[in-house]
Parts: sequence; structure tokens; C-alpha cells
Amino acid sequence: MSSPKQVPTKFNPGLGEGVYDYFIRNYLTHWFEAKTVPPHVYTRAMNELVLLNKKKKSKQADKDRKVTVSKQNIDSEREEVTKLGERPSSASVARRNQSKQEQASGSRNVQLENDQLKSENLALQDQLSKAYMELQDKATRLHRMKEDLKNSLQEVNDLKIRLSKLYGDKLRDNNPDLADQCDANRPTELGKRFLEIYDNEWSDAFENKAKKDEKEKVGILHEVVVDAFYYCNEKFKGQVPQIRGIFLQSKDGQQKVSVSKNAQMIKSLNDLRMQLSTEAARNVAQEYSTSSLASILQRLCINSGDIDPALRKYAFSCAEICWLLLVWNDQLSLSEDKEGVPFDQETYKPFTRRLSDMEQPTVEFVVWPALCQEFGVLVKGVAQPKAGKRKPLDLQR
Repeated sequence: MSSPKQVPTKFNPGLGEGVYDYFIRNYLTHWFEAKTVPPHVYTRAMNELVLLNKKKKSKQADKDRKVTVSKQNIDSEREEVTKLGERPSSASVARRNQSKQEQASGSRNVQLENDQLKSENLALQDQLSKAYMELQDKATRLHRMKEDLKNSLQEVNDLKIRLSKLYGDKLRDNNPDLADQCDANRPTELGKRFLEIYDNEWSDAFENKAKKDEKEKVGILHEVVVDAFYYCNEKFKGQVPQIRGIFLQSKDGQQKVSVSKNAQMIKSLNDLRMQLSTEAARNVAQEYSTSSLASILQRLCINSGDIDPALRKYAFSCAEICWLLLVWNDQLSLSEDKEGVPFDQETYKPFTRRLSDMEQPTVEFVVWPALCQEFGVLVKGVAQPKAGKRKPLDLQR
């Protein structure tokens, strides 16, 4: 469907063109196609235009008929004069004068009708001008109302977004379990990744230590993950005073501030630390696996030259996941791994032995620590069970 033509900027009918006809063709039809004029207004205007044209055609036909009659009379008289070759008779003169009078009378009538039509056209032009101004005014007000409505809707949407964000922040404040479900670093996902390190990097590092027995290799790898957690926790706890000292321009970061400002500062630091947690975790893990790992293994009588790539990758992954866990939930801790205590199935899964064959099993050694939070165990660890009492054989089975 073609777009409607543009409305003329000036109201300028052509010579001999009806004002009403000009207005309908150049204005009202455009408004009707643009759906700014109701159909009944357009239909009524077209009906009035049809009636006006019929009236004009009727008057023009009468005028043409009278002019034709007068012309025929004149031509008839001329023919008679030409035929007789003499001066017209008094009767012909009387007829000619009568014809002239009728012609003059017809001309006066036509002039009166033309004057009347001009007066009617002027009145219609005035009415149409007023209607045009009213329509323009309504269109302007309608456009203004649409803009106000659009701005109001935008303000409402902005307020909804701000309210939703504020409500979400309030819910997640000191409650890491309500983290964004689309975030890969939410605590539940980090817990899965913590256990995946045991399934992947731990297994690779364990297999590469071929010269040591099982319990010794397990002890080395357990020491690394526990030390990585406390290494990250120490750096994590010391980070806030350092950054606060930079902001407050004090050496120890203990300059007195109001309680509300202190809480706001801590929240801002936590938000910033979460945003940069992925990059920071890599940096901490790199530092731990290159500079700190050797000193830890030295205590276990392992030389730095014996650190193979699988063990270094394992140490890197442990430090990286521990940093992310502490950033997103600083209340996390590792289980207190002790040997000889009763085997707690809520805390550990068995390593290579079946609990069904044992009575009152105890922990022989811990393979992988459990990840604990304030209200219980978030991720179970792995330990090797040992029978406290051997289960008697069922001879009747």
C-alpha cells in the first residue's frame, strides 16, 4: 500500500478550482488515509462535495442553454437581414431588443449566481480552515499525550528495574545461596567444581607419584589442598584492611568511620571483589603454585625438582577454587580431618572400601576434605574407612 501524499504547506487553490474540492483532495483525503479523520466525517464531506458539484453543473447548464438560445436568435436575425438585403423591420428590431434584454437578464442572473457561489465558497473555506486548525490542534495534543505516555512507561520500567535490583541485593546480602542463577560462580556451582578437582586433577597427580605408597601419596595431595585453602583464607582476610587503608589514607586501615559508612564500604569492596574474582583467583593460584608450593612440599621431604606438571596443575586448581569459594561465601571452612574418629557418612564418602562389610567403622586416613558452611556440609569429602569391629559372617546366608 502506497503511503499518503504530503499535505501542501500553503492553502492555494488554482484558478477556477473549487475551494471545497481543493481542500478535500489535498487535505481531508490525506488525513483520512493517515487515519486521523473518522470515516463518517470523510463520507459526509464527500457527499456534500457531490451535491455542490451537481448544483454547479445544473446552474452552468442553464447558463449555457440561455447563451445558446441568444446566439441562435442573433444568428437567425442576421440570416433574415442578409436574405432581405434591407434594413430590419420593426418586428425584427423588437425581437432583437427583446433578445438582448433576455441575454442581459440572463447575464445578470448568472452574475448573481456566481456571486452567491463565491459567497458560499468563502463560507465553506472559513469552515474548513477552522476544522483544519481544530484537527491540527488535536493532532498536536495527541502527539504530546503519546510522548508523555512513552516517558511515563519508561520511568515505570526504570523504577521496576531499580526496585528489582535493590530487592535482589537485599536478598543476596550475607546470603550467598541466593546468588544469580545464571552466574557460574554461585556457591552450588563452585561446590561442584571443588569436587571435580578431586575427580580429575587429583587423580592425575596421584597416578604420577608411582614411587610412593597409597597412603603417602594421599597424604601429600591432602596437605596441598588444605594448605591452599588456608593460604587463600589468609590473603582474603588481610585484603579488606589493606584496601580500606588505601581508601582512608591510613597505615593500618583502622581510622574511625561511621557504622553506616563502614558497612557501605565493606559492601562496595565485596561487590568489587566478586566482579574481579575470576582474574584474582588465577593470580592467587599462580602465586601459590609457583612460590608457595615448594616450601609446603619441603616440609614433606619432597624436593622442588620432584614437582611434576600434574602436581603443579593440581595445586593451581586447588588455590583457584578455594579463592572463589571464599569470595562468594567467606563463612566456608574445611572439615576437621582426624584419623581414628568414627566414620561420619554425612561428612565423607568411602574411598576404596565398602562400609557394608564393617561394624562401627573409623577413619583410617582422609583423602579429600569436606567443604562445610555454617549450617552443615556443603560438599562431602572422601576418607578411607577402617573397621572398628569386623562384622561377623552370616553362616545362614
